[in-house]
Amino acid sequence: MTLDFTVIGEPIPKGSIKSFGYYAKNRATGQLILNKHGKPVLLASTSNANPRTKEWQHLVADAASRALQIPLSPLTSVAHAVTTDPVRVDVVFYLPRPKSLPKKVTAHLKAPDVDKLARCVLDALTNVAWRDDSQVVGLFVSKAYAAINESPRVWVRVTSVLGLVPIVLPKDQPLFSMAR
Repeated sequence: MTLDFTVIGEPIPKGSIKSFGYYAKNRATGQLILNKHGKPVLLASTSNANPRTKEWQHLVADAASRALQIPLSPLTSVAHAVTTDPVRVDVVFYLPRPKSLPKKVTAHLKAPDVDKLARCVLDALTNVAWRDDSQVVGLFVSKAYAAINESPRVWVRVTSVLGLVPIVLPKDQPLFSMAR
């Protein structure tokens, strides 16, 4: 299985998720709610630092489901998972180019971080291209400025790697080496 698609629009990073705990209180009286052992009930809540992620994730999931030719449920933003195989994911983000930036500059060295951009896309593809993002066994991600007069976008390719043998290097051979 190979899934290949592009989403036009400014890529949005996932953002940091913050958790905090609080004690449950009775809304009418304001008193703490106690468990069966007489201890206060501790609850947890999470908040996302970037509220725009849901809209971007929906665009990514919709583009993937269109490429797979399966309908995306309008209520849940979930399609039927296509594979349970291990997959490799290649993602290239083309981010908006400032008008004042020289043409020769292609590397995008500012925020957003490439890992947070990728996490947003991987989470969006859960239950669309795969059941769980733990199935992603290979990931290549890069970011660059979009060319002049081109829209910001993300290109995604998902490839099944079932049956492929991973490259294993000898322990004394580095994967990368310095050029001499």
